[in-house]
Amino acid sequence: MGAVWGITRQGARKKWPAAVSRPAATAARTSGALELSGGTAELTQEPSSCGWRWTGTGADGTHGAADADTWYATKEKAAAAHAGAFLKEHALNLA
Repeated sequence: MGAVWGITRQGARKKWPAAVSRPAATAARTSGALELSGGTAELTQEPSSCGWRWTGTGADGTHGAADADTWYATKEKAAAAHAGAFLKEHALNLA
């Protein structure tokens, strides 16, 4: 449109801001659930940071999650080192 009007692409965007739609923000990607010691944890990846987080419920009903400002570099680190430890800590002791 800018070429037809003899203005730059940036000028056309200013003149007609709604003429071109921008892609919607990508939602967090879920990568399945981890089941351990009778509880489950869900792992998600945030597209903007590429970091991984976890939320879970232990077998004893306790809910937990990674701290709000904590992101793990890999899915494996979020699952094995942190979500797994939470699930083991909140397993039912049936003995």
